[in-house]
Parts: sequence; C-alpha cells; structure tokens
Amino acid sequence: MDLARSEIEALASKMIDGSITASEQAQLNVWLDQQMTKNVVELDTTFADNAEQLKDRMLRHILEQANAASPHRASVRMIRWLPYVAAAMLVVAMIGIGVLSVNNKRVAKMDTVPLLDSMDIPPGGSRAVLTLADGRTINLSETHVGIVVGDEIAYLDGSSVFGKQESKGRSEQDTRSLVLTTPKGGTYQVTLPDGTRVWLNSASTLKYPSRFADNERVVELKGEAYFEVAGSPTLPFRVISKGQTVEVLGTQFNVTAYEDEHDVKTTLVEGAVRVMPGTGHRSPVTLSPGQQSSLVDGKITIGDIDTSPYVAWKSGMFHFKQTPFREMMRQIERWYDVDVEYGSSIPQETFSGRMSRNVSLLTVLDLLKVSEIHYQIKGKKLIIE
Repeated sequence: MDLARSEIEALASKMIDGSITASEQAQLNVWLDQQMTKNVVELDTTFADNAEQLKDRMLRHILEQANAASPHRASVRMIRWLPYVAAAMLVVAMIGIGVLSVNNKRVAKMDTVPLLDSMDIPPGGSRAVLTLADGRTINLSETHVGIVVGDEIAYLDGSSVFGKQESKGRSEQDTRSLVLTTPKGGTYQVTLPDGTRVWLNSASTLKYPSRFADNERVVELKGEAYFEVAGSPTLPFRVISKGQTVEVLGTQFNVTAYEDEHDVKTTLVEGAVRVMPGTGHRSPVTLSPGQQSSLVDGKITIGDIDTSPYVAWKSGMFHFKQTPFREMMRQIERWYDVDVEYGSSIPQETFSGRMSRNVSLLTVLDLLKVSEIHYQIKGKKLIIE
C-alpha cells in the first residue's frame, strides 16, 4: 500500500486525537506492517523481540500519552508526540530506526541527518594528520578513509599521499617513524607494513615505524583503536598504551586508552591476546574471545562481555548498553568536537541502544529529552543543565 507522507501524518494525527475511523486504522496498520517487514528496523531486544511487538508497544505508548492529556492540553500533547509516530511510520523513506532506552523509557527516532539549524553541529568524518620523522605534517584527504604504508605511503585507492614530485624526493629517513593523529570528530584507517589494519577513533594517536624490525612489531597508542593484526607465528605484535602492553600473534581486538578515561579497556573479538601491566610485578593475563580486561592503577581484571558496544564505532555506530551518562557524553564530545560542561549535577541515568554516528548533534541530543535532560549549545560548547 502506497501512502504519501501527508496521508500518513494525517492518519497519525487522527489516531492520537481519537478521531480515526476503523477503516482508517486498518489502512494505517496495513501500511505500517508492510514497512516493518523491510528489515530497516534495529531492535533493542530488551524492549522488543520482533518488529510486530515493537509496533504494538510504540502505538500503545503513543495512545497512552494522548489519553493521559487533559482536555485543554490535548493539542499540545498531539504536537509533542506527532514526531514520534511519524518517526515510527516513515521508515520507508529513511535510513532506519534506532531504539534508545533511558531508565526503561524508550522512544524510536529516525536515523537520518536532518537539515542543520543555526546551532546544530554535523557529525565527524575522515580526518587525520600524518607526521613524518623530520617533523613535517600532512593533512590527509577527507575524501579518503585510510592510508597504506609500504614502499610509498598511499591512500587505499593507490593514489600517493605526497604527490608525484614530493614522493620522488622523499628520503628513507623521512618515513622511519610515523605518527597518525585523529582530531576530535575524526577517524582514519592505516594499513601497516606487515598488512595489519588499524582503525583509529577520534582524538587518538598511533605511532608506528615505516618498516617493522626483524624480531618484533611494536606500535604505541593514545586514545582508541581497533586492530586486525596480520598473523605471524614468529613475529609478535605489541601495542603499548597507557600503562599496559598487549601482545598478539594475529587477532582482532579493540583498545580504549584515553587520558580522560579512568581505566584502559582491551576487548577481544577473536583469537587471543596477552595483556601485561606496564608497572609493578603483576603477571600478564590472557583473554579469550568475548572477554575484556580493565586496567586500573596497575591492576587488571577480566570479565565476559558483549563486545558489540565496544567495537560499534568502527562500523559507524553508537552502541550504548547501560552506559552511564557521563561516559556517553565523552563519546559524543569526541565525535562532535564539542566541550561538554555540566551546569549542576551530572544525570545518573544509564542509556542503552544503537544509532548511526552519521547524524547531527541535535538529532542525538533530541533523544535525551525523553529523560527530561535539558541542554544548550553555545558555539562548540554543550552545556548540560
């Protein structure tokens, strides 16, 4: 059944104010059922096990809100909830739907980039700076997502990072020590000389050689990165970061080692890694897939976890799972290149859900309104009131 957007919104409005007829409700249900079968809905399984259950709960919640409204505020309630029912139904024209839960309150929102208003901030993108051994810096192209380090340094499509003339005059010494740095609001990939691939998250730095030594492979990390290490039975791969060293032979894992985070997290997706504290005489620990180590004050603890929330950023997603508000804000702060300030106390809510990182800041913050969290944006400053 094909319905124009105006028809869908008209039916939604009638459903909320109670004037919808039986035939119109049936028409709306048929259309919504069709959209729910198009596999564009992402579900938080703690909220709904399937699309039909999601639809029923969303519609019931909207109707409950409308029925709870006093007569003199009915029109205000309708206006307030119309965007949510529109978000539930206009899935065919949108990229998808994310479900965010806040202290057991959940609301579906559109996963698209709306037109920015005067104070909105767009999402981050492919941004990084490459620093050579002689101190020269190169602002890497934002139209590319990564570089490959070999005899030359090139983008993933093979084009030179330096340009023809500069590349010819480049000496061996220039590329012995390389540093890749992403700013707030930037991510970038690098394929190392051994074929290892690294995804660097926002506000992060990776230091690595242009060629690895004959007996080991060593890199240094500040911030966050996902590693897909090329296998080698004789050459261990080591990642040094904020008081620890991770050693592998070939595997996939994520390391979060930001200076403003209390702990250093190593999340193993597949294979095996050894995590060694950098201070004291504590023994190293070995992780199995689905485990995460946490280093705090030189002490390592291990737990079994769902790895998805910790590696979702690599695929361009926010994934929160009972995430404390302040921790979530730090992710938002890095991705949107803003400074977060708190007007009074820090909200104690925890958040769960998934949504694309390819949305504007206001789209993300709009989700926070369900928990009555208020904010204002002043330039690059996000103030939580």
